[in-house]
Amino acid sequence: MLKNYLITSLRHIRKSKVNFAFKLGGLSLALFSFLAISIYVSYQWSFDRFHEDYENVYRVTSERKDNEAIEKYAITPLSIGPLLHQLPEIQSTARIRYANATYLLYKNKVIDCEMLIETDSSLFDVLTFQFIKGDKNALKNPNGMVLTRTLAQTIFGTTDVLQKVISINGQELHEVTAVIEDSQPNSHLFVSAMVPIRVQDELNLNSIVDPVAFSDQSATLYVRFNRPIDDSLSSKVEKLLDQHVKKSIRAEHGFSVAFQPLAD
Repeated sequence: MLKNYLITSLRHIRKSKVNFAFKLGGLSLALFSFLAISIYVSYQWSFDRFHEDYENVYRVTSERKDNEAIEKYAITPLSIGPLLHQLPEIQSTARIRYANATYLLYKNKVIDCEMLIETDSSLFDVLTFQFIKGDKNALKNPNGMVLTRTLAQTIFGTTDVLQKVISINGQELHEVTAVIEDSQPNSHLFVSAMVPIRVQDELNLNSIVDPVAFSDQSATLYVRFNRPIDDSLSSKVEKLLDQHVKKSIRAEHGFSVAFQPLAD
């Protein structure tokens, strides 16, 4: 029976070659489109899911009133991180600030570094990075610096660069304490180099109300929870914030914080 079906099909193809070509082309196009869409969706769905235990990692966002309109931000005042770290549900927090107009100087070599960040040493406890040289303690050195593979090879021609000294903008001297793999393409966070964050601040009304202070004294904040969060978290956060700026005043200026899952 199968042989008869095959013979009949071949005869039909010979009689209607153009029609068969159109059908085959349409089927091929449909299969290619399905494959392309599947690959695209899979790639988008994979963003930031390579971080260990990513389900319990969140970015802290904020809202504040600007010109009588509520605006949303992916940054929070610098002091929010240490405050939230007091909560027993939170295992680690880490702040990130991007440095602007930065160049690195090694001997007579000058390299532009657009993705230099200032961050807490606890960043490696919150997000996952692959170490080539050094370890998670790299930024506990107040003058330490972490380089990516590409940047290390650009400056030195090798990744074996621990204890090399680099100048930032011809002023600050930093010792290379670790080298990590380049940022993965399916990540929202791209980094070329890291140094310890030095700016500290206390939460007060000015850091919420004044747009310049809010911008200059804020950072992107990530937190890792010990377990999935529940509805009781909001009230605990409110109590912490009340110690510095009363809830009624925060409400007047539209200020609040929220937790955005890393995978989102």
